[in-house]
Amino acid sequence: KEEQYIKILKKKQIETQEKERKRIEEELQDRMEKNILEINNEIKNHIRLSTAKSGELEPLEHASSMAIDVVDQIREISYNLRPAQLDKLGIKKGIESLAGRLSASSGIDIVTNIRLGKYKMTPSIEINIFRIVQEGLNNIIKHSCAKSALVNLCYKDNIVSLGISDDGKGFNPNSSSHNKCVSMGYGLNGIPERVKMLGGEYTLESAIKKGTSISITIPG
Repeated sequence: KEEQYIKILKKKQIETQEKERKRIEEELQDRMEKNILEINNEIKNHIRLSTAKSGELEPLEHASSMAIDVVDQIREISYNLRPAQLDKLGIKKGIESLAGRLSASSGIDIVTNIRLGKYKMTPSIEINIFRIVQEGLNNIIKHSCAKSALVNLCYKDNIVSLGISDDGKGFNPNSSSHNKCVSMGYGLNGIPERVKMLGGEYTLESAIKKGTSISITIPG
């Protein structure tokens, strides 16, 4: 009973976190981004109507450039909080978009192989799968020194099968140094908790210079 109670609490915690992520994302887009764009339009309008010499307008032009940079940062944060593709187009497009963005920024070749057929996951399963992929790929970028990575996702007969692998430096999962890193919040420690909360199974395989792979099955 106690284990079931803890599982329910963790599930509610994750659901609350996702609601808060979505609220912050909407706040960033609906208010902050809109306000900054309006300020930038005012700056551009002032530059356009100004009779000052071009050199005298450099501070305003710099301010306009900074405003656009801030908007780009807000959009990046908003995407990480709650990718629009996930709500509008579903898990397949959401993961493909995530992989594309991370591949472009990191230089790692990230390939996705997503097979859903006619099946559709519940919104709760979708967001959890997306977060697992997000954490797994971020871990690869930060720690693996990999050149390529693969995301395999299949949903069939109400079972979600997910695999994330890389060709990086790998590690010894049984070493004391790895266990210490996990306890300090390094790497993949958040994924098993999320999988357990969803009633799924998680396995990790890694070896020095042979890359790392995780395999997950979750009832959908």
